[in-house]
Amino acid sequence: MQCPSCKAENAAGERQCRACGSKLPRKRRDSSVANEAAVNPWIHSSNRLALLAYRCSLLALIPFFGLVFGPVAVVLGLLGRRSERRQPSERGAGQAMAAIVLGVATLLTQWTGLLFILHGLS
Repeated sequence: MQCPSCKAENAAGERQCRACGSKLPRKRRDSSVANEAAVNPWIHSSNRLALLAYRCSLLALIPFFGLVFGPVAVVLGLLGRRSERRQPSERGAGQAMAAIVLGVATLLTQWTGLLFILHGLS
């Protein structure tokens, strides 16, 4: 890196110029690239079905919402997984699998709870 004051060459990553001691400018990262890189390993996906399935599975964790969103999450998760298999560049297998597992879990627990409630009323 070249010093803006004295034009001396410095090693990359240095904070001060070795020749004159003035501060060297830092290279700034693009914040959108940094944010995407932080989230990218799991959340960021171009597979909209898998991401929608994941969001539905999170909504299914709310009591009684799971009666509807649980099955929706499972179906969308299966469709998202199929889409990811057809086009691996879309990614999203993690979201799809999480949606399927959470969807099935909430589906079983909430429908079972509803059956117990209905059985207790009769």
